[in-house]
Amino acid sequence: LPNASSSGDRSALPSLPPSSAAGGFLRALEQLDTDEARRELDNLLIAATPLAQSDPALAALYLYDVLPQAASCLTVSSADIPYQERTSWMAALAAAKSPTALLGGFRSVAQSIISKAEGEQRRVNPIVISARRFIDEHHDEQVSLSRVAGEIGVARNYLSSLFRRECDQTLTDYIHTVRIDRARALLRTSQLPLAEVSKRVGYRNYRHFYRSFMKICGVAPTAYL
Repeated sequence: LPNASSSGDRSALPSLPPSSAAGGFLRALEQLDTDEARRELDNLLIAATPLAQSDPALAALYLYDVLPQAASCLTVSSADIPYQERTSWMAALAAAKSPTALLGGFRSVAQSIISKAEGEQRRVNPIVISARRFIDEHHDEQVSLSRVAGEIGVARNYLSSLFRRECDQTLTDYIHTVRIDRARALLRTSQLPLAEVSKRVGYRNYRHFYRSFMKICGVAPTAYL
């Protein structure tokens, strides 16, 4: 849509599902709440149906964009997702010959990710799940190891060692990962200035946001944008 974007006529752009459509699904996966993830997946597919019917190619791009985000809820970052797995998702969506097939292909892949979340749910200590859930819900506040430990009722040092052992990263690193994932979502779906994005995801200092973004994404926020 080069003509619409270059002229600034945003009304000519197609109507994508609201960010909340995918947001509920992703939050449920982050919290390893697989029952809620299935409910939110149904809501996401309902929201994506009009786009799939009016513009299947754009719908395929939209749905594909959700999959790495969903899979990264169960990994350190989306960079950990094997390339072969990504290409299999592309093939599943590209092979669809109708809106129904497109939505069905997406559902199949999404359900496989939910199944992985169920395995993760059984493996991860409930204390770690509670810590992750608290961070996911309060990442935009002043959240720290001490605060998380106090909120879920465990000793700070115990939570620190347990989280590192279970997740192969520190709790502080997880906080930054969640914040930067939220920042990337805002950069994709809004026109907010970088400084405002930084504040909304919990950074009080833009320089701290910049360093965290570079460390996790490998590029500067401006380059990503």
